[in-house]
Amino acid sequence: MGNLPRRSVAWLLTALVVSACTDSLGPESPLNGTWTGSIGGVTVTLTLTEPAGGSVSGSGTVSGPGGVFGGTVTGTHSGATASLTLAFGGSQPSSFTGTVQADGLSMIGTWTDPGAQYALTLTRPKPA
Repeated sequence: MGNLPRRSVAWLLTALVVSACTDSLGPESPLNGTWTGSIGGVTVTLTLTEPAGGSVSGSGTVSGPGGVFGGTVTGTHSGATASLTLAFGGSQPSSFTGTVQADGLSMIGTWTDPGAQYALTLTRPKPA
């Protein structure tokens, strides 16, 4: 019986250390993953990663009747707002500014190409 309090304290300390380590990693970004949407006959697919601090990176494609064009994605994320730029080699970049919805499965915003703006909703599958 004399060891019971020490064991309880040891388990409590272990649980606190594990909890502190997990919390220091922070929550997973609501932007991580693959997002897809369409504008007319054009499909936009963005694969995003937000390691920490609101900086977003990844890759993206725009595909339609004119072909498939790939590029790199950079941007920022603060609160529910995401501001992303998709840069293609040798052409003007496109951008997307949107709001992540409460369910975390869609972003509603505006896609901007040089000289034109379009309403765009990006969605992703529900995590398993």
